Amino acid sequence: SIYIVKTNLYTQGKEQPGPGLYICNMESYDERQALLALSLVPGIGGHSLRLLYAYCGSAYHALRTSRSKLLTIPGIGPAMAELVLSAHQYLKDAEQQFKLADTCGAQILSWKDSDYPDRLKNIPDSPLI
Repeated sequence: SIYIVKTNLYTQGKEQPGPGLYICNMESYDERQALLALSLVPGIGGHSLRLLYAYCGSAYHALRTSRSKLLTIPGIGPAMAELVLSAHQYLKDAEQQFKLADTCGAQILSWKDSDYPDRLKNIPDSPLI
């Protein structure tokens, strides 16, 4: 789906009419930014990210999942749930990383992007972003 959103993820994907808007594919930009934010949290690694993705459907939805729901995921205990809930504070850092990459002419890819290297896809514990 294509949405009109503000560049700042704190709008949580809601349409915001006015200046500073652009059209983006929510499944690409917001998902990658959410995945990067989660990966920036000390203590959340590839295994936990894969669990969150499997049970929440996406990193974007994992960021919006309640503590009680997170605790129903096998392998996610109270400490990990708190780490996931703290990931919102890393959204701004993730946004800055995307801006920096854009400035340098680089791309930040997730394992779901079509340009993600095929050889990495075949590694069981490959980086998700």
